[in-house]
Amino acid sequence: MQGKISKRAIDAIKAGGADVFLWDDELPGFGLKVTPTGRKVYVLQARIANRVRRFTIGKHGAPWTPDSARLEAKRLIGLIATGADPTTEKAALKRDITISALCDLYLEEGGKTKKPRTLGLERSLIERHIKKLIGHSSVLSLTQRDVERLLANIAAGKSAADIKTKKRGRAIVRGGKGIANRTIELLASIMTFAIARHVRADNPVRGVRKFKLQPRQRFLTSDEMATLGTKLMEAEAVEDRAHILVGVLLHRQAAQQHEPAPGAELPEVAGERGAIARQREFGARHVSHAAAARAERAQRRVDLIELRLGEVADPARVP
Repeated sequence: MQGKISKRAIDAIKAGGADVFLWDDELPGFGLKVTPTGRKVYVLQARIANRVRRFTIGKHGAPWTPDSARLEAKRLIGLIATGADPTTEKAALKRDITISALCDLYLEEGGKTKKPRTLGLERSLIERHIKKLIGHSSVLSLTQRDVERLLANIAAGKSAADIKTKKRGRAIVRGGKGIANRTIELLASIMTFAIARHVRADNPVRGVRKFKLQPRQRFLTSDEMATLGTKLMEAEAVEDRAHILVGVLLHRQAAQQHEPAPGAELPEVAGERGAIARQREFGARHVSHAAAARAERAQRRVDLIELRLGEVADPARVP
C-alpha cells in the first residue's frame, strides 16, 4: 500500500499473515514494514548496481520517528548517489562512536582551517565540559533533552574543577550560563560536522534555547582609573603585549561612560560615591558595530591569554 508515512498512518496500519509494507508517496523507496508479530520497522528500498536492495533504518519508536527516519532515508539516498554502500557504512557505525571520539575527530579534521587561538578555546570547552559530562555517550543516542540537560549542568557548575596545568599553574573551571551557551554553540558545530561525515542524520542541538544573559555594568573608581593609566604606561615601556591588551579593554569600557551634557544637573553626592552616581545617572554611550566587533575580537584574545596563564578573572566568561 502507499501513502504518507506519518504517526497517524503508522498507528492505523495492522499486521497480517505476512510482512505488510506502507510505501511513502513523497519520498520514493522510503517505507514502513510491519511483521506478522506487529513489529514496525522503517526501511529504504533502492537500486544499487542494477540490483534492488532493501536497507533497515530502525524500529519505530525512540529514537526513530517518521521525521527522523525520513531524514535518515534521505541521507542514505544521497550516500547511494555517491556510489557508497550503506551496508558497509552501517557496519562501521556499529562500533558505536562516542561523543568523545567525535570531538577528537572534529579537532583533528576541523581544526586544520582554524586559527590556533580559536582551536585552543574550543579544545578547552571540549575537554573541560563536553567530554566530562557526556563524552562517554553514543553520538547516535544523543537527544535534544540530553543537550538541554548539558546546558543546565554546565550553568549549575557540575563541570567545575580546579586543574593543575603545570608546575605552578592552575585552571579554575567554574562554568556558568555564559560558558554553557558557548559550549552548546560549539556542540552544534560538532554535530553539523557529524552530519557531514554521515555519522548521524540530524542535529539534536537545533531548537535548544540558550540562556538569555543580562549585560553587567562595572564602574571604575578614580583611583582605579589612575592606577590603570600608570600600569598601561609601564606595560608599554617593556612591550608587555598581554597586559597592554587587558588594560586597553578596561580603558575602553571606562571610556564608554557618558560625560554629562553641558548644563546638566548632577546628583548632589560628594566624593567617590558622587563620581560613580554621576556615571550611573548618565549611563554608557553606544558604540558603532565596527567598534563592537573590534572589542569582541580583543575579548577573545584576552580569553586565550587567561587560559594560557591558568587564571580566571571572570568565571562567567572564561571556560
